Amino acid sequence: MPSAAPERGARTLTGHIIRANHPTRPLALWLSYSLPKPGSSADGELSVAFFDGERNSVWRGRLPVAADLCAIDYEQERLQMDRAVLGPDHLSGAAPGVGYQLSWELSSHPLADQLPAPAALPDGSSYSPPHLLFNGMLWLDNEPVEVKGWLGSRLDDQGLKMFERQAWAQVVGFDNSNHAYLECSTQKLALGKDWAPWMSVFTLHYAEAVYVINVLADGIREDSHSGLVVWSFDVRQSGVRIHGQIQAQLPLFARFSYPVAGHPHTCLHTKLANCIVTLVRPGKPPVTLSTLHRASFEVRADQYCNGCLVVNRMPVSAV
Repeated sequence: MPSAAPERGARTLTGHIIRANHPTRPLALWLSYSLPKPGSSADGELSVAFFDGERNSVWRGRLPVAADLCAIDYEQERLQMDRAVLGPDHLSGAAPGVGYQLSWELSSHPLADQLPAPAALPDGSSYSPPHLLFNGMLWLDNEPVEVKGWLGSRLDDQGLKMFERQAWAQVVGFDNSNHAYLECSTQKLALGKDWAPWMSVFTLHYAEAVYVINVLADGIREDSHSGLVVWSFDVRQSGVRIHGQIQAQLPLFARFSYPVAGHPHTCLHTKLANCIVTLVRPGKPPVTLSTLHRASFEVRADQYCNGCLVVNRMPVSAV
């Protein structure tokens, strides 16, 4: 028997997620501003993770923020959580880790000549322009890290729909094509009191065109080899084929928890994954895009156990 879906009003937070990668070095920043929805008594939360592939380490911080210290200025498109601020082109804040402090002061602006924004995803999320450039500073305790021309994105999830996600990945600019963009996920949506079937959605922007493949999914297990977390995919629809692989070392993943249907949901995520993807189109030569360490990669933490990872309810390719 499928489990019952949550009520529509079950979500009490809205999320604003920012990620940015150094253009050449294996360094990345992830930020989450989670605010209580109007009328909710839930606390907000500020989360941060800095991924350092050069030192094979992840710095993490989290700061609960009382609801009365969270405010949104809709006219200025600016939100404030205690002293942390997120605006259209500016973000700042600080959060404690275990024995250290992480803080940031950044500006952002769209990448010139970027591709059009992605179409709306099935989970109801809305996007600012997909390619953003970040500049400023962040601090790991007293150690400064200059952010100059870091490429990333911002996701504003207003919590309008409920979903449960198995896996998600995103590449904002490949090493051999800075304007290309990939996003893929496997998730199911709440439809009234029931869940929709698992769906895999693949969106690839390349050469001023957008390719979207939506397929039903079934369950396939993927083993982890040599400490790697791997997601392989091969999907086809309407003559278009997208196939490739995303992988990262397990020590470069951080844990992040958030509520789904009133229950804690924990994922493993990294912003330093390797990705290679090939696009096959009718009448055109195949194109292979790759990045060494600029892919964002998330999987459900409760799926990783005994050296085996249920990476995804892998898509059943449709012709």
